[in-house]
Amino acid sequence: MQHAEAASLGRRTAIGAIWMIAWRLTTRLLGMVSTLVLARILMPSDFGLVSMATGFAAAIEGLSALGLDDALIRNTEVDRRLYDTAFSMQAIRALANAAIVALMAGPASAWFQEPRLVPILLVLAALTALSGFENIGTVEFRRNLQFSKEFLLFFMPRIVSVVSTITACLLLRSYWALLIGTTASKLMRLVTTYLIHPYRPRFGIARWRDLVGFSFWTWMTGLATLVWERSDMFIVGRAVGPETLGLMIVAGEIATMPITEFVSPATRALYAGVSAAWRNGANIAGFALAIALCMLLLTLPLTIAVSAASGPITDVLLGSRWLAAQPLLAISAWYCVFSVVSHICGSVLNASGRVRENFFVLTAASTARIGLVTTTVLFTQRPSPIVVVGVVVGMIEALFFTARIIQLDRKSENFRAQIRHYRDGAARMALSGAASMGLLYYLNIGWTSAGDATIAAILKGAFVGLTAVASFAVTQFVQWSIAGWPNGPESRIAELVASFIPPRFIRLWRPKPV
Repeated sequence: MQHAEAASLGRRTAIGAIWMIAWRLTTRLLGMVSTLVLARILMPSDFGLVSMATGFAAAIEGLSALGLDDALIRNTEVDRRLYDTAFSMQAIRALANAAIVALMAGPASAWFQEPRLVPILLVLAALTALSGFENIGTVEFRRNLQFSKEFLLFFMPRIVSVVSTITACLLLRSYWALLIGTTASKLMRLVTTYLIHPYRPRFGIARWRDLVGFSFWTWMTGLATLVWERSDMFIVGRAVGPETLGLMIVAGEIATMPITEFVSPATRALYAGVSAAWRNGANIAGFALAIALCMLLLTLPLTIAVSAASGPITDVLLGSRWLAAQPLLAISAWYCVFSVVSHICGSVLNASGRVRENFFVLTAASTARIGLVTTTVLFTQRPSPIVVVGVVVGMIEALFFTARIIQLDRKSENFRAQIRHYRDGAARMALSGAASMGLLYYLNIGWTSAGDATIAAILKGAFVGLTAVASFAVTQFVQWSIAGWPNGPESRIAELVASFIPPRFIRLWRPKPV
């Protein structure tokens, strides 16, 4: 691929990432409003109960995940018959999953020792069937890097979900409000897919062979991902009960906001961009660590900010009934550091056709996760050690991905120079992180509770977050300048930002090559 084409593709991918991040930030603002209401009306056990049901339903669905969207994005030739085949396979899979969820509602209720799970799972079974009839033509938005339309596809259902959940919660004051919000969101998404794309599906499986080859390893990878993401819920949920599980779930959701609000949407755009480069014949697996370091440079200060401000965040967002979630939030935040590497490397491996490599890494990491989590639960049923183990297995997964990417990248001509850039960039970030945490500790403002949910708590949380991010940024910039402005994550981000600024407003500066 020529340099101009690569630059254009990179810029379109970056714009797509911005659209996806804008969607996550917008929906997160709506979600914060929802959390402020729900956490003060519902109990932790309500969230734990619904998490058990949704986790079980997601596990059943994950058993047959075919990766049809990804297969369509990567396929070099697409036509009407291919989309019809993908839609038909999607619908059949959804109906089968719905039947299994409904049939397993009773056994699942017995496993978790929660009779209230049965009606919840029946509702989720119906929603699973419904999702299979969404318009698969919307995959073209990602395939063609049209992420502004993807923004609409996600935004409208989220608005409906937040409004309906809050309304139902105020009226019912029950965990059923969460199910009502989920139902409204699914219905709105189904309608939206047909409103924003002209494709109208027909049933047929004429080109199933073109999808099954890639989908098989995607399915295997989905199974490994399922074990990685859902094993904790099955192991921990039965041992600690819905209340403690609810604390862990909500704390984890808030703690991993740098991943869910920044890395995940950017990775969604990255997959489409990498797939487009792969279709043009580029070999981009070696860039995985470079991209991961760039994302980590932006994510690490946010991770420190969330962990250090866990006290004010708990006080303001959740309230006094959730104080036990504060240490869990502070610990869980560090999972973000390692999850960045896993997200980026896994996405690049899949998009560049190395689905089997991704499967083997996830399988090894999932095996380690089950063993460590099970051992921890056997020796202690306290949530804090379990959360610590979750961070440790996240580090193990990231190490597995890094080792695999390095092994693949050894074939490149400038392998030694790239490894030096990766090493030096990671070292600078580690030192900046240590300096930021040291400053927070010295000022005695990090990892402490604000005491209440007043304006003072909000101001303290904001001050802690800004201090963490600012001190990290200053330390990183100083190190980069002392090192002589070497190529690394700092220079990549600087060049990307500069590409969006018109030359007449700023002189484009490029770092000296090392």
